[in-house]
Amino acid sequence: MQDINFNEKKDEYTKLIRNIKQQIKYNTQKQKDTQQLKQILQLTLNSRAELIKDFESKSLSEDQLKKKNELRMKYQQIKQQQIEKSGDYAQKKYYHNKITKQQFKQKQETEPKQE
Repeated sequence: MQDINFNEKKDEYTKLIRNIKQQIKYNTQKQKDTQQLKQILQLTLNSRAELIKDFESKSLSEDQLKKKNELRMKYQQIKQQQIEKSGDYAQKKYYHNKITKQQFKQKQETEPKQE
């Protein structure tokens, strides 16, 4: 009688121990996975921060943008003068409209936005 009771208890305990071992194994794997995910996330954030810094350092400063716009305007004026000398009305009208649109865009870019 005691042997049967003992064997039942033993089986019960072995099942419990097996379940506990499986739970521990599952939890440790879950911890490893979460640590790996955290590392991946951190690496991603670091690389994004580096990309943003690189982009900001490579972007043009305001002075450089002004110089670029001034050169563009000079080029357009020279082009317009050449067209006026040639006497082609369609080209004159086309470049006049193009230049006024670009001047309007440049004014919008250089003026601070008022809200």
